[in-house]
Amino acid sequence: MKHIRSTFFLLTTLFIMASCGEDRSGEYYALIGENVWIEQIMKEHYLWYDSIPAIKETDYFAEPEDFLQKLVYTKAQNGKGDPYSYIEIKDASDAARSYLQRTSTYGFDFELMTDPTGISSHVFARILFVLPNSPASEAGLERGNWISAIGKEELTNNNYGYLMEGGNTTFARESLVFDEEGNSSWIATDTVKVAASRPVELNPFYIDTVYEVSGKK
Repeated sequence: MKHIRSTFFLLTTLFIMASCGEDRSGEYYALIGENVWIEQIMKEHYLWYDSIPAIKETDYFAEPEDFLQKLVYTKAQNGKGDPYSYIEIKDASDAARSYLQRTSTYGFDFELMTDPTGISSHVFARILFVLPNSPASEAGLERGNWISAIGKEELTNNNYGYLMEGGNTTFARESLVFDEEGNSSWIATDTVKVAASRPVELNPFYIDTVYEVSGKK
């Protein structure tokens, strides 16, 4: 309901600005567009997405760095907060996923991070999406999985490239669990065998269902 009210506020404001003669809705969205995008990304990918606090309509006009801090989970790490969520400006925004365009890949995208719980300094890879008909999908890897090791080696900032391509290998998966008091811990889930990397079609359209309505497709 809070999200609906926020959306209603934005739509109403856009309508009013467009009703006063000159349509200035584009100028309005230019002021809040970045923060609207940040909110959407946080709700889709943030570890504590279900603990994002409610925000006021006026918060959309804050600087992106300040707006982000309004969304992060302040009780993470047993009340220590979340120091791992921040805004970083990159010169080439598409570089992070360019490896999926290679001739050989395991077929999944991921984000690399130091233990988000603060329990250790261990590095984890969180899977963002898995390409269909890829070695990763055939191995049963799924969006949201946490990978902690490649073969017999713990994942580090120096060897994560082996998550992109290589020969037959194994990935160790772990799960983040919470007790009744909200304390977090990692448990080993399983180790999956992944076939050697190979060319995988990078198709931006993953839904290929054809619907027939009134005899027409």
